[in-house]
Amino acid sequence: MEPLCNNGSERHEWHYNQIGNRTKSWAFSGHVRYVSGAEGDRLRGELAVVIRDLLDWAATQHAEQVDDQEAA
Repeated sequence: MEPLCNNGSERHEWHYNQIGNRTKSWAFSGHVRYVSGAEGDRLRGELAVVIRDLLDWAATQHAEQVDDQEAA
């Protein structure tokens, strides 16, 4: 991921480029929005739930791969 860059406005940008094999590559970008107070707390809570779900999914995927390797 490229570091945050200041584009001359109050909004900072982030960029992520991933080059895949052959013809597949991806480019993502976005703007950073600072939020505080109750709205910030709500968004942090939602983000924590998403991260927990992703970590659970990743652990399940890893366990399935280990099981497949042991069965082979």
